[in-house]
Amino acid sequence: MLRAEKLLLACLLVFSLFLSCGDNGTEPANRPPNTPSNPSPANGALNQPIDVDLSWECSDPDGDALIYGVAMAGYPPDTIMGLNLTQPFFDPGPLNYGTVYGWAVIAMDEHADTSTSQMWTFTTVSGPANNPPAAPSNPSPAHGATDQSTTVQLSWSCSDPDGDDLTYDIYFGTSATPPLVQSNQTATTYNPGTLQPGTTYYWQIIADDGTDQTEGSIWSFSTYSSGVFLVGSYTTTGYANAVIADGNYAYIGDGLEGLVILNISNPSNPTFSGRYNTPSSASHLAKGGNYVYVADYQSGLQIVNVSNPVNPLFAGSLDVGRWNDQLYYLDNYVYLPDRDSSLYIIDVSVASSPYLAGNYSASEECRAAFIIGNYAYVANSFEGLLILNVSNSSNPTFAGLVDLGGQTRGLYVSGDYAYVAAFQAGLKIVNVSNPSSPSVVSTYDSPTDVYDVIVEGNYAYLAAGPGGLSIIDISNPVAPTLVGGYSNTGSVVALAKDENYIYIVDSNLLILEYIP
Repeated sequence: MLRAEKLLLACLLVFSLFLSCGDNGTEPANRPPNTPSNPSPANGALNQPIDVDLSWECSDPDGDALIYGVAMAGYPPDTIMGLNLTQPFFDPGPLNYGTVYGWAVIAMDEHADTSTSQMWTFTTVSGPANNPPAAPSNPSPAHGATDQSTTVQLSWSCSDPDGDDLTYDIYFGTSATPPLVQSNQTATTYNPGTLQPGTTYYWQIIADDGTDQTEGSIWSFSTYSSGVFLVGSYTTTGYANAVIADGNYAYIGDGLEGLVILNISNPSNPTFSGRYNTPSSASHLAKGGNYVYVADYQSGLQIVNVSNPVNPLFAGSLDVGRWNDQLYYLDNYVYLPDRDSSLYIIDVSVASSPYLAGNYSASEECRAAFIIGNYAYVANSFEGLLILNVSNSSNPTFAGLVDLGGQTRGLYVSGDYAYVAAFQAGLKIVNVSNPSSPSVVSTYDSPTDVYDVIVEGNYAYLAAGPGGLSIIDISNPVAPTLVGGYSNTGSVVALAKDENYIYIVDSNLLILEYIP
């Protein structure tokens, strides 16, 4: 304790010099104050509270008024000083748990004569015992769950009885004693990445409050092996009839409720991000960069800036056509089909000032458009598949036509083939390698009306109305074959696909995953 004693003596010397600054004259013989005594806490006292107050007794043989200075040090020495105290009392403020403190008092009378106490000590009470974290609980997926998505996100609950901040070590893998994959994480969620289908996974969480750790149980779940599975859903306030999925967001044409944006970063729990109320009824959508282009039935084209998905903003509009349907965006042009038998080509290079670059008048309702290279493929209702040369956007010209024997509603072009949703006539696969002479190569006879189609790889995904989702193997375009579907829906009228998920709308949004 020699270091602390020296520190206290140095502090008292400072006090003495400071307190004596006001003494200017010579006074009659004076007796110094009595030595401060009877400390509280008593010298050597143990288990003192951390908010303890210091007091002592002191008097002056001449009856002079006294002032005091206090020096205090802990071990290790944290110095606390009190100056010009008029009462034998000092509040040092909150102290540390389990610490030895030394302190001394200097008393000074009106004549600047002083006396100094011995150094007293006391020890504060030990800190409260730490309670370890509660065991991690409430796992998602639940322990033993089956048929889980291959892109499932793990989550759990945990708390600490002392309110301490927690970190987590995460163990995950296919072994019953899973390896450590993440340390010192503060979030109660973990994304393990894309998993293998038909596989059992094990996981464990260890919670740490900085002092103690608590191990959770080892949980397990299994991914589904094959088929179409419901991952998540969202109930819209309007009537959803169009969807685009792009990254962490889904864009819904929600009828009279306008454009609705959902956060789908966790597909099992899509959440509302933002809304833009279009003037009429948002029916179909296309996206390019930071803009969503809305076919808004009675108000033509509406352009919405979605760079901030929480606050989508009006960017521009062009009032052309009525009852606009499935539009398409490519290279600063929007191709807007219209049930008044026109395809409008709109230059949107300046979003705030879109203008009509050209149009083509057809003989039937234009219900959908798809653009590849210099050609626009148009679902031309009962007339069939119409192909236009749009190399000159101001003057689109006829290139080819094929009758499909049904009311064409939607289409998708991939490679040499156009896949056309022909409503009552099912799915029509058309060879368009020669746009001037398209020809039907096969038909998939759907038991229900087909409203829309998208193609990815060897599969065509059909919005099959009351039949829900149908998945068709088109690896041999001449012989399309049904390989899967999902029918626990309302009438599915539109769909989208992004990475592992299929997004379908049947007045609400369903998110599905297909494992071949």
